[in-house]
Amino acid sequence: AALMTLAGGALFGFWHGLLLASFASSLGAALACAAARLILRDWVQGRFAGPLRALNAGMAREGAFYLFGLRLVPLFPFFAINLAMGLLPIGLWRFYWVSQLGMLPAAAVYVNAGAQLGQLEGIEGILSPPLLAAFALLGVFPLVAKRVAGWLSAGRRGGRPGWSVYLLRCADGSFYTGVAADLARRLRQHNGELRGGARYTRSRRPVELVWSEPAAGRGAAQRREAEIRRLDRRGKQRLIAGRGLAARPGAAAGRRGSAGPTR
Repeated sequence: AALMTLAGGALFGFWHGLLLASFASSLGAALACAAARLILRDWVQGRFAGPLRALNAGMAREGAFYLFGLRLVPLFPFFAINLAMGLLPIGLWRFYWVSQLGMLPAAAVYVNAGAQLGQLEGIEGILSPPLLAAFALLGVFPLVAKRVAGWLSAGRRGGRPGWSVYLLRCADGSFYTGVAADLARRLRQHNGELRGGARYTRSRRPVELVWSEPAAGRGAAQRREAEIRRLDRRGKQRLIAGRGLAARPGAAAGRRGSAGPTR
């Protein structure tokens, strides 16, 4: 793909080459994603439903941003990204426009280098300032893109962790289910390092985090928590082992609240 982009710049110049490279790469990526979705997604999602649950939740909430970061920072092969996104819950139209936007800066850098190569008229032109600058930009672009992606990620989080639902294993072997907006802080509270731990865990310290899952918000976290609290001990152990949420048939819903123990 990089060689084709360079060749596009050399043959068609910067603007025409950029237009062709941008649309061709984005359309090709969308077709690959659609093919992976059609052939493999149902099987993969059915076979690995448990391990993929947290990833699916994250993609449903932040899929476009994750994809943009992967496209902006060219650390992973694009064909692998196309295949992976075909297996995950992200709309094809969203995949297309985010891919085109995310790949545009790298395409511009490579097309520019190709355009400079296309203007060479002799061996002495290899040391011309525009060509040297174009190749220097090729070298520094991944570093700059990585820094930009980091800034965007920090700005999007705003310094605040998202909501999570979690399971703790207490010192007596029982399980405790809860939700938190800052999971690291909540774990410290449960272990008595900070004030505010739950009454149940105060007499069962130390506690250990054995499972967690991100949620789109407080309401989603509490609904997921209610599902988990209906499980018996074996069901929670299956969840921790990554084999999905296997609720007991006919299990009654537990009382609503922020947490619930299970022995």
